[in-house]
Amino acid sequence: MDMVTNNRARAISYIREGNAYPQKGEQEKAIRCYDQAIVCDSSFALAHHKRGVAYADSGEYERAIQDYDQAIALEPDESTAYYNRGFACHKKGDHDGALRDYSRAITLDPVDIDARNNRGLIYIQAGDFDLALADFNRAIDSDPESAKAYNSRGLAYRLKGDYERAIEDIKVAIKLSPNFAAAHQHLQLACEDAIGAYTR
Repeated sequence: MDMVTNNRARAISYIREGNAYPQKGEQEKAIRCYDQAIVCDSSFALAHHKRGVAYADSGEYERAIQDYDQAIALEPDESTAYYNRGFACHKKGDHDGALRDYSRAITLDPVDIDARNNRGLIYIQAGDFDLALADFNRAIDSDPESAKAYNSRGLAYRLKGDYERAIEDIKVAIKLSPNFAAAHQHLQLACEDAIGAYTR
């Protein structure tokens, strides 16, 4: 086994070790393992990506973005890295950065429903309801069982003033995921808005 292959094998071993910690809530231990993986093989995009996820899960979005930047530089066609960097930007309030990364993730993986859903939510915040609906429609076409996508489309319809369609979509979301708290809240708001519009 040559040195390059050996370094990659050691890095993979550290990544596997690190992967056991996030589900226990032990992000710091995971990060230390990914640190060692990067020391072994700094050209291993997965090691940077994994550490970025661990930083994001710890709320350290700037450090997460730095790792995603490195992962993308090493593997520029990996859609998941763009999605995760977009999510970190979204959490930081950088909606332009998030929009660019979600869009790139969708270009690389057109059936990435999480990227479409999150990009749609950014469009909602910008008041671009038709663009948002287009993303939610594609997400639902890709996964008709996505409660998240139905709930998001219902939100877009409610904010657009189409309360009948909003209520219909949010009810589907609740049917698919009965404990979906946000959907129950959105349903109540949509019903209140519909009653308010009727009585005006």
